Amino acid sequence: MTHQWLREGPPLKPSLAEATRDVTLIEAADPREEAQAIAIRLRRALEDGHQAALVTPDRNLTRRVTAILDRWHVIPDDSAGRPLLLTPPGVFLRMLLSLSTTRLTPTELLALLKHPLCAGAQREDHLGYTRALEIQRLCGGAPFIDWAELAVWAEKRAEKLPGASQWLHWLETTLAPLLQDENLPLATHLERHIKVAETLSAGWEPIAEIPLWQADAGKEALKAVSALREDADAGGVLNPSEYRSIFNSVISGEVPDTPFAPHEEVAIWGTLEARTQSARLVILGGLNEGTWPRLPDPDPWLNREMRARVGLPAPERRIGLSAHDFQLALGAQEVVLSRAVRDTDAPTVASRWVMRLSNLLNGLGDEGKAALGAMRTRGQVLCAQARLLDKPEKRVDPAKRPSPKPPVTARPNELSVTRIETLVRDPYQIYARYILGLKRLDPPGKAPDALARGTAIHAILERFIRETLDGLPPDAAELFSRIARETLQTAAPWPAIRSLWLARLGRVRDGFLADEAKRREAGSPRAQGLEVTGKRVVTGPAQDFTLTAKADRIDRAHDGSHLIYDYKSGAISSEKQIRKFDLQLPLEAAIAQSGGFQDLGAAEVAGVALIGLGTVPKMLQVDLPHDEINAIWAEFGEMVAAYQSPEIGYTARLRPKRITYSSDFDHLARFGEWDDSSEPDAQAVGGTS
Repeated sequence: MTHQWLREGPPLKPSLAEATRDVTLIEAADPREEAQAIAIRLRRALEDGHQAALVTPDRNLTRRVTAILDRWHVIPDDSAGRPLLLTPPGVFLRMLLSLSTTRLTPTELLALLKHPLCAGAQREDHLGYTRALEIQRLCGGAPFIDWAELAVWAEKRAEKLPGASQWLHWLETTLAPLLQDENLPLATHLERHIKVAETLSAGWEPIAEIPLWQADAGKEALKAVSALREDADAGGVLNPSEYRSIFNSVISGEVPDTPFAPHEEVAIWGTLEARTQSARLVILGGLNEGTWPRLPDPDPWLNREMRARVGLPAPERRIGLSAHDFQLALGAQEVVLSRAVRDTDAPTVASRWVMRLSNLLNGLGDEGKAALGAMRTRGQVLCAQARLLDKPEKRVDPAKRPSPKPPVTARPNELSVTRIETLVRDPYQIYARYILGLKRLDPPGKAPDALARGTAIHAILERFIRETLDGLPPDAAELFSRIARETLQTAAPWPAIRSLWLARLGRVRDGFLADEAKRREAGSPRAQGLEVTGKRVVTGPAQDFTLTAKADRIDRAHDGSHLIYDYKSGAISSEKQIRKFDLQLPLEAAIAQSGGFQDLGAAEVAGVALIGLGTVPKMLQVDLPHDEINAIWAEFGEMVAAYQSPEIGYTARLRPKRITYSSDFDHLARFGEWDDSSEPDAQAVGGTS
């Protein structure tokens, strides 16, 4: 009725202040701040002894508000309840379904074992076995569950984990029916599914009451399952994926009651429930276009004219009903209008009713603008209080860039050549790993990351060199491809990733073989020089320091000198980086010159090279004369001596390679509270050897 504003608006001016006195407009920065502001207003209503209700069609907003109210132990009376599929029994049943059409992964198994409804009767023993299995076997292990390997693991730890073998056998036999990809009648799928769920929930010792069906949510889940069981004979034959879709659809519509007694004075209503009841304070939340009102979905079958012919309502009818709901709720004694200005990274558009209300007040002169400003001011106060919820009571100074100085006796006296670049670029990593004894816990299951690819490529090249010690055969390309296929069969147990890596190796194969022919002209691989280990000792001012190495490949040149090669599956360093930062090859050359490699005598190093097998084959040859190798070794000795001084600290991110450089210990160093330009804070600390 905007055409009537010019006629009916001006008489409203004298009463605008009184009419909008109990109306608040919240324009929060994001959905989180909106939920916090609403929760604060609901709590204030409780303190004043008033009944309050949140009305919104946005279920995400209601869940946020409920979670925030829980910090004050307030449980609202939510008319919509909680969907069964989000309750513990619903999640447990759906997790079992996810196992039926995929190979069992460590992540899936651990998520199932840690669910609170799993092994309820023997929960304490069950969690002990699960924790040991995760840390000792699954973290960094195979990407898929191998029950035979797990059984061997349990047998070896029978003394420390008595009963683990029986526990694993119980898990294997219980889950086995769901890990079969079979087309079965709906009734068979359901019975097998429920039997597995009940067995897992009860534990390996039978009990009378199964935890899965206890509490209100469990009883509602049992009702849904029983209803599906009654009609299962009409479902026909289904594959596991089809059964999963049907089961999820059935439990998604069931809404159990709240398992705890809600607060009588705080309610959360949908727009339909708000039509027949009211409260002294009504908060209308989620007032953005697309949420309230919800825009009509496009109809791919019927246009407007066709809908009118068959007697169907126009798409805008739902918007009209939403406007009716808004108008009824707006008539409460005290009203709060709430919206978020942004949702994630995108700005939102205010609901058409908020926009019309704002336009009306802005068009009514100073009185209207003052009334709208007062509404917004009251909302800004709530938003300011919401931001204070997460603000610390007092200012906490940011951490300084750490440079700990542990006792010399606690500092490492042995490192591998692969860790020297870390010592040069980020000494704090050496401190955390070798002095504090910390190590990143690998995620469950082996991931197809750069480390796994590098390990696989090293295995392929080592086997290829071993089988061609007498020279490259005419069918070298076919031999290389066969070795790659056979090695990746075990080194890359992911079928899709294995095919991808084979394709990449196929693209670089010919270039690698061409370069390999040139390497064979310069020298011949030593059978004992493949993955050969070595070491060399540096005499320090406080203690001797041992540098260890494992060279990928050392060839013997025709004049008896050494040719050292290192394989790289990713990007290779530049020649300047090799001389100043990535010192692996120069230090290996220094070890080789001194005869430090096993079964290899002391000899000159004719050259070192990086063999790259990334996107394109590449070899970087670096000429390191005898004097330069000795100079690099002398500089390394000076660095060892410096770190044996109690005055030198292990500075975090001392010389990062890139701005995007990151390490496993950035959180321990509290990087982000300081940056790479901050001065190091050198402090003496206690240490353990």
